[in-house]
Amino acid sequence: MASPRSEHSVTLLNKGRVLVAGGSSGSVYLVTAELYDLASSTWSATGSMASPRYYHTATLLPDGKVLVAGGYIGSSSLAGAEVYTPCARRHAVETPSETPSTLRP
Repeated sequence: MASPRSEHSVTLLNKGRVLVAGGSSGSVYLVTAELYDLASSTWSATGSMASPRYYHTATLLPDGKVLVAGGYIGSSSLAGAEVYTPCARRHAVETPSETPSTLRP
């Protein structure tokens, strides 16, 4: 791991990789994310998040993407979310939908 961190998220991805995102390192809040490959036991950098965040959630979605939501920066809570796309190795900010029913399976 290139950046020591705490209060980060850890998400097991498809194909034996693990996404470690955000968190804090001392008093610095992190936007960086890293991938751990279980087969080769190696770390690599991947796309950074749009906003630094810690104590957030990171949920693997059925399509293999990861929804990163909530958390804090300093003492302020974050209401926004972003989606990490493993094949593109990047995060994208998600804007709220005006029709929540579109989230149903």
